Amino acid sequence: MVDFTGYANKVLLSDTFDFTIDEVTTVLRNIGLINEKNICREEQMEKYIFLYGDEQEVYNREERKFIEGVGNIFIYREFHKKTKRGTMPCRVIAAEIETIEPIKSSVFFMKEINKAIGGYTVFFIKANSEFYIGMRLFGHDVKEDCMLSGPIVTCEDIEEICDRLMFVPDCDDFVSYYSAMASALEYMSEKYEDYDAQIIKRRGIQYPYLEMLSDIEKIFGLSVSKEKIRYYDSFEMEPEKNFLCLLKETYSELNFIESFKANTVEMLFEAEEMAQLAARTEEEHNLFLANHQEEEIKEYDSEIKDYLDDPEMMINLLKKKKNL
Repeated sequence: MVDFTGYANKVLLSDTFDFTIDEVTTVLRNIGLINEKNICREEQMEKYIFLYGDEQEVYNREERKFIEGVGNIFIYREFHKKTKRGTMPCRVIAAEIETIEPIKSSVFFMKEINKAIGGYTVFFIKANSEFYIGMRLFGHDVKEDCMLSGPIVTCEDIEEICDRLMFVPDCDDFVSYYSAMASALEYMSEKYEDYDAQIIKRRGIQYPYLEMLSDIEKIFGLSVSKEKIRYYDSFEMEPEKNFLCLLKETYSELNFIESFKANTVEMLFEAEEMAQLAARTEEEHNLFLANHQEEEIKEYDSEIKDYLDDPEMMINLLKKKKNL
């Protein structure tokens, strides 16, 4: 059984298991994406798309070439979640893709599955030595119909995303399940260049800082040459592209992948989800206002008590509260 806790944090996840049905199934159970009842079958992606996918869809040459090149994929048995207007078929699909563009190939794979197969799909993708967890998105731009986690490379990365997936409820309500999955897969931007670092670069080289380093060198006799080199180099290095920026560029590059039909079940869900999220947002807003008003009342009562023996100050306070 694959147990990530038995490895050092920086060990590559790809070195801890082989991409076979048995070992992938164990991994997916360990991270909570499937349960013991989810059995799996192995199928060629080409067969899965063209035999089981929607017959109304049309695929161009680039799409067909990609679909034929993926090879075998693992499809886990569907489970169903309830919506107000019926049920949503859900499934997990895993695939190993050999590619020089892990992000693009992962998004390409998800978009082709979404185009061919209705319902909601969670993806577990190995692209070279990187892993990604993705899912179908509803209620978004049709060009961005899927979400992709940041690259999962080490055991530390998979443990981190496991901690987030723990908050996904094991419930029958699809909207709750879907919303929690989307939250769990949100990209962790702090792994990349942070906002403060970007601000420092925009300001340019600060010569007072270099003068301060020179003073330290003179007064304390310490060598600061390495820090000066590091400081200069930090402005000369090309800024690393943020993962979310790369993902946006990928969506744009793959905007030719379009569905030729409208799925009424999914359209109904989108309307339902938007209504539920709107109601939830309004409820949270009202709760915030109620708490805020309660705090104001407590503060107001406290101030009045302070001036019980000073009628003039109490009158001024009341005028202030009434904006008079």
